[in-house]
Amino acid sequence: AVVPAATTGSPVGSLRQAYSELIREVYREHNPSKLDGLDKLLDKYLGQEQNLYLTICKKYNVKAKDPEGLGDLDWMHTAEEELSRLLEVLVSFVVLHSAGLKQDDAKGLAVWEQVRRKAPPRLLSHCFELSALAESQFETFAKELHGEDGARVRRLKDKCLGAELNV
Repeated sequence: AVVPAATTGSPVGSLRQAYSELIREVYREHNPSKLDGLDKLLDKYLGQEQNLYLTICKKYNVKAKDPEGLGDLDWMHTAEEELSRLLEVLVSFVVLHSAGLKQDDAKGLAVWEQVRRKAPPRLLSHCFELSALAESQFETFAKELHGEDGARVRRLKDKCLGAELNV
């Protein structure tokens, strides 16, 4: 639903008025006792009216509405993911620009980044809680894990030279 924004002459005033009406609507339905202190609350969060409105909507589990002419709030559902992706792209551009790379060099670098081999993870950690096993179950498990005379563990350590294995 779209709510008409009141016009008070300035964009800041109309923004404040639009969100004031939206917040009043939520409070009328969910917590009328908050209506008396709304102007004071808006003064406290001057310039942050949209954030205040969204916080109140979240608190009362209300779907946020868009004030007419003041922007669309639907983008906020995926904003965190999208913002992260956009920031990554922006940082890449800034780094490439400051390095003095030409556009063709940057395209070649992007292709190389996609096809280059990635380094293996430096740390793998798997921990299992075995205290719930009965003693006989634990002994059977340990024998299977280690193999005869610890042969399986030795083969694993041979394959993972330089890695610290705690088995």
